[in-house]
Amino acid sequence: MRRAYCLICFVLIFSLLLSSCSETYADLNTLGEMINEEFDMEHITAVKSLEELEKLYQLDRDMIADFFAEYTEDSSEIAEIILVRAKDTDSARYAETMLFNRLDAFLMNSKSYSPNEYLIYSKCSVEVYREIYVTLILSDKADEINAFIREKIS
Repeated sequence: MRRAYCLICFVLIFSLLLSSCSETYADLNTLGEMINEEFDMEHITAVKSLEELEKLYQLDRDMIADFFAEYTEDSSEIAEIILVRAKDTDSARYAETMLFNRLDAFLMNSKSYSPNEYLIYSKCSVEVYREIYVTLILSDKADEINAFIREKIS
């Protein structure tokens, strides 16, 4: 009887160790939809293909394993969600650089013509999670959305 308990304990501990070592991935489409619901993101257009993602954000499609991206076509609203799972850490660094360049371009362009937009963009950031997830949220709710993502991915 004692051996059976020891064996059960060993199996449980071993299975916990295996599950903690295995890679688990966030479903970016589900996460993106949760963000839309939680933060009332409206009037937003989905990016539907890797080709479109590459064209809009200069992200090499061969480096991207999965993504969720949306943007607003309404010029009076700042709303853009880019969630990327890169194929590896080098690809994640590349995506981080490209998304940072995008944010920097918005900052530079808005600095001279729109102080209100500049203030919003200056609170946005490119975030990296688990060395392969890279995000850019352009929104006046960026801090809250990033906290939400951090809770779901970390």
